[in-house]
Amino acid sequence: MPKATTFAIRRDGNRHVVNVPAVFSETGKRQRLYFKTLLEAKGEQKRRMQGQKRYGTSVSTLPADVTADASKAMKILARFDGVTLTHAARFYAETLDLRAKSITFRTLIEEFIVSLERRGRSAPYIRDVRYAGKRLDEVFGESLVCDIKTREIRDAFLRLELPPTLQKSFKRNLRAAFTYAVANGYAAENPFKGLFTDDKPSREIATLTFEEARALYEKSTESLRPYIVLATWCGIRPDETKRLEWKDIKWDRQWVEVRKSKTGKKRFVAMADNVMAMLEPYRGKSGPVVAMSANAWRLEFEAARKAAGVFDNWQEDIMRHTFASYWLAMHNDLDGLARQMGHSSTATAYQHYLDAVGKAEAIAFWKVGRTKQRRRKSA
Repeated sequence: MPKATTFAIRRDGNRHVVNVPAVFSETGKRQRLYFKTLLEAKGEQKRRMQGQKRYGTSVSTLPADVTADASKAMKILARFDGVTLTHAARFYAETLDLRAKSITFRTLIEEFIVSLERRGRSAPYIRDVRYAGKRLDEVFGESLVCDIKTREIRDAFLRLELPPTLQKSFKRNLRAAFTYAVANGYAAENPFKGLFTDDKPSREIATLTFEEARALYEKSTESLRPYIVLATWCGIRPDETKRLEWKDIKWDRQWVEVRKSKTGKKRFVAMADNVMAMLEPYRGKSGPVVAMSANAWRLEFEAARKAAGVFDNWQEDIMRHTFASYWLAMHNDLDGLARQMGHSSTATAYQHYLDAVGKAEAIAFWKVGRTKQRRRKSA
């Protein structure tokens, strides 16, 4: 077993010299380190001795070229406080291990969609994820997901000339895909986190006045009216409403069972008294609530909005926002609204719907359809 080196100190004129053998030298050659005082020399000797003790005398078997390489590495790392060669080697090894386990963007989307199908997520949501993946595949198809960075995603959005609404949709859906990637060890971090968070603030939500809501209800055809009622006075999402069947309307319990929701989770939506009144003529019906082709529905829906005078200022989900605003004004219950809407927290309700409309307007809104129905019964 090799003897431990003592890094002898000798005097050279007014200076003190620490002798460092070639096998312990950063240059691979024997070194003579000069110090003004004996105290400084002994400090260096102690540091060298501790290093030798920590790593064992086997360090003396390191080839000179390895020692020289270590010296170069330390110079590179010098500007990073506290970073050692071990830290650097571990980081490099972890990076290579991650790349070895990572998959391409294209494979990630395929795998993520399979996982969504197994978990019973809704067809529209899966369709949106597939479309977002298809568009970004033009840029990232064969790229490893561990290599994709936030700046590259931002550049891809610009390159593909995606409008703001589509950017928002892609961010939401692909962020979920990369969360899946991180959870499965394909990437170290999610590049979609924080993307565009400092961009333009989102547009304020729009709601119908109770007069507009009433006009939309009255101007809609008999076949379209259930859709209008369930979307505007129950807050059920448009795609969810189109998937409803009459058996989902639980008349005795006064609620709607939304079996195929956006999140893939079943929820129950309470029906107010005016909703029961407006839907009463349809009691006993079976089959789909929206019993028409997609094209026929589009034409009837456009005609009803034009007749009600709300076509030009229409916004996506305006009926759902209308319900939420008037329900909260009437009940002042954020938790209850979150349950009705299928939200996991009250944050959205608090941010968008609190104080959106007044109590008097809410009372008028929840009376729509009730007077007409009572007259029909008494006739």
